[in-house]
Amino acid sequence: MAVCGAGGATQGAIMAGLRVAWGLDFSPDAAETWRYNFPEAKMYEMWANELCTLSDPEGKLIVEVLHLSPPCQVWSPAHTRPGRDDDMNFASLYAVQALIAKARPRIVTLEQTFGIMHKRFRLPMNNLIRMLTDHNFSVSWQILELERLGLPQKRKRLIIVAAAPGETLPPLPEYTHSRDGGRGLMPFRSAERALSSIPHNAANHDISASRDGNYWPWDPSSIIPYCITTAGANGMGHPTGLRGLTCREVASLQTFPHGHVFKGKKIRKQIGNAVPPHISKLIFTCVKKHLEKTDAEENEKIRVGTTGV
Repeated sequence: MAVCGAGGATQGAIMAGLRVAWGLDFSPDAAETWRYNFPEAKMYEMWANELCTLSDPEGKLIVEVLHLSPPCQVWSPAHTRPGRDDDMNFASLYAVQALIAKARPRIVTLEQTFGIMHKRFRLPMNNLIRMLTDHNFSVSWQILELERLGLPQKRKRLIIVAAAPGETLPPLPEYTHSRDGGRGLMPFRSAERALSSIPHNAANHDISASRDGNYWPWDPSSIIPYCITTAGANGMGHPTGLRGLTCREVASLQTFPHGHVFKGKKIRKQIGNAVPPHISKLIFTCVKKHLEKTDAEENEKIRVGTTGV
């Protein structure tokens, strides 16, 4: 897990049955959250370029699946003016090539805001693909509407999948939901379903401390019409309109399990930056099944090739 944030992609990988070896993030708050929730894995709290210079004689950084979630704010449609972290975000993206050389994965998955596909970012997008193809990886990408995969919010993301030489590309998950259901699809997963399942004693769920303000009531029977960002739910409060959303409620709209505890400061930013665990699970399940299938086919070829006739 490179640039793992607070652990959304990590949770999804574990749900899919993968073992997570290590994570990387330069944010102290995100690193603290990640360490707390995944104590058996190694956290590298540093820049990606620093990790790439580490000596690894035992090959502990080598993984079969490498997931990359470089910071996306600089490419986001919501990013309308320069930010103080823009240079660092650019550097994280351009570390992809070195990270692949270090981890030597069979499959790479990468999640980014769809804004990087805008024509004004053509150069960094082309460079990102080149960093994969320079390793002779085959590459595919798709902009996914995540509400059509069961996320209770409107959210679009660019998902890139790359396969090392000798490997084939795994598929991405197919859509399972639509606004009204039908044609074999389920209705959108409602915000009400996500919010109503939260235990009263869940961590990061202090209702008394939820922010005061002017909120309007809204119908939670479908998805929320906005993307969860680093600021929360785009100004939306609780469906009653009587209070703001707690951090746990925002996390539930991002599909974090209730047992995932957020530590440190800037918790809403940690949540908004995260890859939704439910979506990560679907992607990694596709990857895992594909690798198991190709490994089984390869083992069968070896068995047949070594069997006497």
